[in-house]
Amino acid sequence: MLTIRRALKCGLGALLLTLAACNLSAVPNNTPTPQPTEFIQQSTSTPQPTSTSNPTSTPLPTSTSRPPATPVYNVFQSVPAPVCGLVPNVAAANIRSGPGTNFPVQGVLPAGNWIRPTRIDSGGWYQLSLPGTPVDGDWVSSTVVVLQQPCVCGPNNCTSVTTPIPTFTPIGPTPTYPPPADWCALSVIGVSDVVSIYPQPSTSQAVWGSVAYGSYVNVVGRTNDGWYAIDPSVAQAPNVGIYRLRWIQTTARITLSGARCGTLPTINLNFNPTAGLCMITPVNISNVPIYPQTTFDVGSVGTLGAGASAVVVGQTPINWYGSANGWYAIDPGAGASGVGRYRLQWIPADSTVQLNGDCADISANLTLDPF
Repeated sequence: MLTIRRALKCGLGALLLTLAACNLSAVPNNTPTPQPTEFIQQSTSTPQPTSTSNPTSTPLPTSTSRPPATPVYNVFQSVPAPVCGLVPNVAAANIRSGPGTNFPVQGVLPAGNWIRPTRIDSGGWYQLSLPGTPVDGDWVSSTVVVLQQPCVCGPNNCTSVTTPIPTFTPIGPTPTYPPPADWCALSVIGVSDVVSIYPQPSTSQAVWGSVAYGSYVNVVGRTNDGWYAIDPSVAQAPNVGIYRLRWIQTTARITLSGARCGTLPTINLNFNPTAGLCMITPVNISNVPIYPQTTFDVGSVGTLGAGASAVVVGQTPINWYGSANGWYAIDPGAGASGVGRYRLQWIPADSTVQLNGDCADISANLTLDPF
C-alpha cells in the first residue's frame, strides 16, 4: 500500500514537471509579458513642432511700422515762365487731385515758380502737365494763378496765340467786344457769374459796381493781400491817384488775359507812422480845410480849428494836384474809416499851417499815385 502511494506521488510529480516545462500550467502567471515600448515605435519618425514653437510672445506690428504718408510734391521751376505757363499769385498755390477744393492736395506751386496747363474746365480749374511727377494730370484753381500771355486755354487745350484773347470762353453768348491789346483784361468765368467791385480793397465797403459775363475791365495793379486794382474806364472827376481805382478780389470767379498781366505792379496802401510825434496847427486863420483827397476839386470833410492840432504822418511831393508845396497827410485816429492810405486826410502845405514837434523825418515820399 505504501509502495502504491509512493508510485502515485512520483507519477504526479513527474506530470507537474512536464507541464511546467511546456508552459501549459493551468495556474495563472502574474509576470507580465514584455511589450514594445512607445518610445521604440516613434524612434524612426521626425519630431513634430510643439505649440511652444509659435512666436506668441513677439508683439504684432503697430501703426507706427507702416510707411509714412507721402508728402505733397513741391513744384520748383523758376520764373520767368514760358508763354502758357501758370505762375501763382499767392504765396503757394495748392495742386489737387481733381478740379475742386473737395479733392486732396497732391502738391504745391510756390511763388516764383511755374507749371504748364493743358486745359481749363468750366469751373475755372486748370489741368496740369508735369511728366514724371506725382502732380502730372492734377489741377489748380485759376483764382490762385496767372496764365502767361499771349495764350488761350479752353476745355480741350492751351495754345499760344499772336493776339491776346480771354483765357476761357464759357458756353454761351460771346463777349460784347474784345479788350484792347494793351490791357490786362479781367472777365468772369461763367455766363451767370456776377463779380462785385468795391471802392476800396475791403468787403466792408459798399459795393460800387459789378462785372458780368460779356464785359471786361482793365487791371492796372494788385495788392499783396488778394485784390486786383482796376481802372473802371468811366468818368470819375475829380478823383485822383488811388482814389480813381476800384477793387476786385483775386479769389472771385474771374480770369485774366493780356500781356500786361505778367507785369502788374504791386500797390502798397500801407503807411508807416513817423518815429517822432509831428503835429500840425493853424496859423493866423480860424479854420483850415481838411480834404479827403489830395485835390481842391473835392469838397472838404472838415476843418482844423484855431488851437487844435493833428498828427502828421507824411507829405506828398511839391506841385501835387494844385498845391505848390504838396500836401500834409494826417491820420484821423481811432474811428476813421478806410483801408490803409484810404483812411488818411489831407491839408495843403501852405502858410496857413505850421508843424511842431519831431518832424525831421516828414519827407516828401508819401506818394498816392501808384503809377
